[in-house]
Amino acid sequence: MNEASHNPELTTCLRVLGVDPGQVAAETTRALCGAGRRYIIVPSGERPRWILPVGDTRVLRGGLLSYRPWRWPGKLGRVCMLVVTASPGLCTRIFSGFTVACEGESAWAKQFCASYGERDVSLAFSLGTPGPHRRTTIRIMDRVGTLRGYAKVGISGPATETLKREADALKRLNTQTKLRGRVPSLVWEGEIDSVTGIFLAPGPEEVAGVELGSMHLGFLTMLSLDVQGPVGENAEYRNVIAAMRTAAASMPGGAPDCVRQALNSIEREANDHVVTSVIAHGDFAPWNIRRMGQDLYVFDWESAEHLSLPLLDVLHFILQVSLLVERRSPEQAALDVLSALRRPDVLEYCRQMKVSDRATQLLCLLGLMKRCAVHVADVTITGAPLDEHPGFQETIRVLEALLPHLVAPGSVRRA
Repeated sequence: MNEASHNPELTTCLRVLGVDPGQVAAETTRALCGAGRRYIIVPSGERPRWILPVGDTRVLRGGLLSYRPWRWPGKLGRVCMLVVTASPGLCTRIFSGFTVACEGESAWAKQFCASYGERDVSLAFSLGTPGPHRRTTIRIMDRVGTLRGYAKVGISGPATETLKREADALKRLNTQTKLRGRVPSLVWEGEIDSVTGIFLAPGPEEVAGVELGSMHLGFLTMLSLDVQGPVGENAEYRNVIAAMRTAAASMPGGAPDCVRQALNSIEREANDHVVTSVIAHGDFAPWNIRRMGQDLYVFDWESAEHLSLPLLDVLHFILQVSLLVERRSPEQAALDVLSALRRPDVLEYCRQMKVSDRATQLLCLLGLMKRCAVHVADVTITGAPLDEHPGFQETIRVLEALLPHLVAPGSVRRA
């Protein structure tokens, strides 16, 4: 059985490398294409997740930056991998079931070289988070491991659409002087071998950490627009509410009580609160943020929304860290949200965005509805039952824990 035939993302990566996917079989998972550059396929669970170059320690060190674990077991694993893969012979023995080798230039490699002014490149792949919008991110390096840029490729219809959205978003963002140099610039976009891709300029390498701080809130403040209006007239508000109303009507047994209460509460008061519109990143999380001196550099703008609502990115960051990095329960994550809403720096951000106490509560409810809507959109594409989607069920539990604090006026008070 051919492993690549059941993993289209892996197939795409191998094609970018110039490796014949037919040579990657389940019983050997080794593609021997001559004496070319050697790569290892690193699994996460039962599926391939990273493809990293080995044989040259400098290139491997650069490639390992594509594998950024946030918890200590992953960090320990990366250290061990660096030690093992520094020796090609040892790597071949230990990773004998997960080794590929490529020789010669693929059409993709030629485009990389042309776009970044290199004669040769080394590549490191992150296959991305599983899902209908899954995209592969490629770290493009020269022969000594120096970062030259990034590429993203996607083969499914939804993934291709997100790449086009990101390209459009970056073009718009780079027209704004205050954001220039703080977001990636687009180097190339197009299609090679029926696969759509975008190339991005390199950014800083230093991670900004997992704590929401003044730099994060300062960056989000920069995304404010000179537009104010009622929450109920905002385009993203209308899209989220419409998506959740449609989803609620189609849920077996009807929508959960917490969803109905949240929707009713938001719709009842949405036109009573005027806030400043913003550009929303859509996936503002530690893995999409780097530190650049005293500033932040933020990438992955495929979920960006122009003329969106404030506070949604703050809520998303808190929940992503609590649920995915710290592995806290949904109920504990809800407490993290409540704690953040009382922080002086978050209160100051809300003040600058003209967000009142009650509007803060409503926007948190709307942010949870948006998370639900994203999960509903995923299962619409995949056809999987909504009640089996872990992200949706997790969000419902967060909502149930927060609802008593957000529906009743005055339940979350500023210090």
